[in-house]
Amino acid sequence: MRGQEDARRVVLHLGMHKTGTSSIQAALQGYRDERIEYADLGPANHSLPLQRAFQDRKAARGGKLPIRPDQREAARKALEAAIGGSRRSLILSAEGLSHFDRASVQGVVEFLRPHFDRIETILYVRPPESYARSAFQERTKFSAASFDVARLVPPYRDRVERWAETLGEEPTYVLYDRATLHEGDVVADFAWRLDLDPAWLEARARTHPQNRNASLSAEATAALYLLRRRRGGPPAAHEKERAREKRMIGLLQGFGQRRFDFGREVMDAALAGRAEDIAWIEGRLGRSFPREVLKDPVIFGSEGDVLDYGEAQAPALAAHLEAKGLLRSGAGLSTVELLEALARQPLRAMGLRDRLGQWGRAPATRLRALLGRVAGARR
Repeated sequence: MRGQEDARRVVLHLGMHKTGTSSIQAALQGYRDERIEYADLGPANHSLPLQRAFQDRKAARGGKLPIRPDQREAARKALEAAIGGSRRSLILSAEGLSHFDRASVQGVVEFLRPHFDRIETILYVRPPESYARSAFQERTKFSAASFDVARLVPPYRDRVERWAETLGEEPTYVLYDRATLHEGDVVADFAWRLDLDPAWLEARARTHPQNRNASLSAEATAALYLLRRRRGGPPAAHEKERAREKRMIGLLQGFGQRRFDFGREVMDAALAGRAEDIAWIEGRLGRSFPREVLKDPVIFGSEGDVLDYGEAQAPALAAHLEAKGLLRSGAGLSTVELLEALARQPLRAMGLRDRLGQWGRAPATRLRALLGRVAGARR
C-alpha cells in the first residue's frame, strides 16, 4: 500500500468497528500533502455521508427511516467536490462501509471508478474475544442490556467479502493488536501504511488532542448493565436525555479499576458458533488470532453474575461520587438509584468544568436534592 502514488487512487478504510477507527478519523481530518488527502465530507467519520449517498435506508444504529432525496443529493455533491477538488489520491474512512449490502458496495465502486486509477481497501481486524468484550461494553452504553455473547462475536466474512468480490481483489488485512501494529498504535500504523507525513500528524495531535473511546471498568460496566436491565435502554429520541446519558457514562469512566472477561464456557460456545468464520479471516490474516490473557479479571459467566456484581457496587459508587463532591453521603442508596439521580441532573447546570468531567457546586447541589428525594421515597 505504501509508495503507490504514480497513479491516482482512493483508499477505503472499512473499519472494522472496535479497532480505533474514530481515533484514525480524528487524527487525519484535514490531512493533505502533495500526493494524498483525507476527504472533507463534513464529519471526520465518513459513514453517514456515504450511507446517505449510496444506501436506500440508513443502516447505522439499526435506523429504519428512508434517506430523503435532498440528503442523498447533498451527500453526493460533497463527495463529488472532494473528488474533483484536486488530482490527489483520496482517503475515505467509514466503518459503516463494512455493513453495506452488495448493491450499495457496487454503487460505491461504480461511482468511484471513473475518477481513480485504483480503488484500495484496508480493514483492521480485532480478535474475537477482545471484540466481544468491547462490543458488550459499547452495547451496554448505548443500547439495551443483553448477555447474548454469541451475537458479540463479529461475522468477519460478511463484513468484507462483498468488497473483495466486487473489486476483484482482497483488502489489506491488518491484525488489530498492539504487539503487531506499527509503534503499537493504530493511528501510527495507518499513517505508516499510507506513507503520511508524521510531522503533520504530530502537530495535529498537539492542537487537537484525541478523545479516544475510553473503556469502562468491570465495576462501571456491571453498574450500567444493571441500570439498563432494571430501567430499560437509554432514551433514543430526546436530545437532552441522550446528553444526560452521555454525561453519566463519562462520569463512570473514572469508576473502578478491574477488567472483566466472559466465563470460559460461554465464550467457547460463542467462538464455536463462529468457528468457520474465524478460520476464514485467520486465513486472510495469514495467522491465528493471539489469545489475550487478562490479569485477575472479574468473570461474567452469566447475566446473573453481571447483575450481582452491579448491585454490589453501590457503596463504592457512592464513595466515588462523594469524592467528586457530588453528594455528602450515599449510604443506603442502591446502584440504580445513584445512576438514575445522575442521569436526571439538569443539563443547564453544566459549565465548561462539568463537560471536562470536573463537576461544579451547582450540579452537586441539585444531585444532593435528587438523592434526598430518592431516599425519602424509600422510607
